[in-house]
Amino acid sequence: MECLTLIMAGARGSGLGALTADRARAGLALGGAYRVIDIVLSNCANAPLGDVGVITQYGHSGLAAYIGGGAQWARAATGDGAGEALGAKAAAMDEDGPGAGGYDITILPPKVEYGRQAYYTGEADALIKNLGFIEGRAPRYVLVLTAGPIYRMDYRKLLQAHSKSGAAATVAVAPTAMTDAAPYDAVHVDKDGRLIGYRDRPQRPKSGLAAMGAYLFDWPALRRHLLWGSADAQSGTDIGRDLVARMLTMGESIAAYRHDGYWHDAGSIYGYWEAHMDMLSSAPAFSLHDDKWPLIGGTGAKAAYYQRYIAGACRITNAIVAQGCRVRGEVRASVVSAGALIGEGATVTRSVVMPGARIGKDAVVRGAIIGEGAVVGAGVVVDGAVPGVVPGVWPGSVRGFVPSGLPDGVGSGVPGAVRAEYHRGVVAYTQASASEQEPLGA
Repeated sequence: MECLTLIMAGARGSGLGALTADRARAGLALGGAYRVIDIVLSNCANAPLGDVGVITQYGHSGLAAYIGGGAQWARAATGDGAGEALGAKAAAMDEDGPGAGGYDITILPPKVEYGRQAYYTGEADALIKNLGFIEGRAPRYVLVLTAGPIYRMDYRKLLQAHSKSGAAATVAVAPTAMTDAAPYDAVHVDKDGRLIGYRDRPQRPKSGLAAMGAYLFDWPALRRHLLWGSADAQSGTDIGRDLVARMLTMGESIAAYRHDGYWHDAGSIYGYWEAHMDMLSSAPAFSLHDDKWPLIGGTGAKAAYYQRYIAGACRITNAIVAQGCRVRGEVRASVVSAGALIGEGATVTRSVVMPGARIGKDAVVRGAIIGEGAVVGAGVVVDGAVPGVVPGVWPGSVRGFVPSGLPDGVGSGVPGAVRAEYHRGVVAYTQASASEQEPLGA
C-alpha cells in the first residue's frame, strides 16, 4: 500500500469542558448536521490515499456507531474525479467484499489484554499498539491526522510534496496570528522549508505558523522512532511535542507543508464557538456547502430527523437551521442543530444550539453554546458576556437546576445538573443526563 491514514479520534479535549463530558472531541456536533470527525473523514474521501484507521478511546461506542462501516465516505462523489474513483471502489467493495476496492475504514479501539482493557496512554502508544494493523498493510507512508481542527485539504498534494522533499516526515502548517499564549503547537521553519523547532502551545510563540494536526511519515522512519520511544520510560507519547521533536533532535530531516486555506483549532469553548460563527454570512470563511469538496456526514446524519418546523411568527436571520428543528422564536447569526427546539418568544443570538437542546418560551440566549439535550427554562437568560446570570448556575460549578415553563413537548421533572463555563465572552451551558453512557477510557 502506498499510504495508510490513521485518524486520532480518542481524545476527550479538556479545553472544551463539559461539552465533551460524555463524548470524544471528534464526536462533537458541528455545523448543525455533522460531527467534528466528518472534517478529516471527508478530506480522506475527497482525496483518497488508501485505507483509513480511526483510533478511538474516550466515547468509543458513540463514535463507532456514528461512523458505522464508513460506506458513506467510500461512496462520496465530488465531481472532480476523486469521487468517481471512490464510487468505483465502493462498487468493488459491494461485489467482492469489504476492502476489495482498496478503500476501507477500520475502527481501532483499545484492545483487551489478559481480560483487561489496555488503554492507550497517548498517540504514540496508540500507534505502537496497532503495529500489527499497520504492518499488515505494508505502507510506504503513514499519514497521521488529528480529529479536531476545521479545514479542507487535499492530502494527495501533501503526499506529493513529501515524496519530492526527501524528508523523513512532513508536518502540515498554517499561518496564524501571533498571540501571547498560542492555543496551538507552534513550529519554526528555515528558509528551505525545513522544520528547525517544534513547541507545544508556547506562552510566547516566536513563529506565526501552527502545526495543523496532519503529519506524513516515511513508515520505516516512523516505526524506528516509535520503537525507540517505547523503549524509553521517560519518552512522551504526543506525536508533535514528543515524536516529531525527538526526530528533530536526532537529526532527521522534517519538511513543512504550508496550507494557506482556512484552518481553525476548535479545541476550546471559544474556539468551537468561533468556528461556527465562521460558517455564517453569504461568503463564509468555512462553508458547509462546497460541491467540489463536500462535507460528508456519518450514519443517518441527514435522514435521521423529521423535517424542520418553522412557525409563522418566527424570524431567522443569517443562520444555519438544520433538519428536525422546531423554531417558534427568533434566531440571529446562530447555528441550530438537528432536533433542537426554540420556544415562542425566545431569542437566540450569536450562539450554537446543539442537537436535541430545548430553549424555553421568552428565554434569551446570547454568545452561548447550548449543549446536546440541555434545557434552558422559560424566561431564563444565558449570556456569555455576563457570568453568573443563569439562576442557580455559576461559572464552572455544577448545581441542580429546575427550569420552569418548559417548551411544548419537553415534559416535566427535574433535569440533570447544569454547568455553565465561561471563556472569552462565550458560555458553554450543558446539562447532565441520567441516561448518559459511560465513556470508554479516561
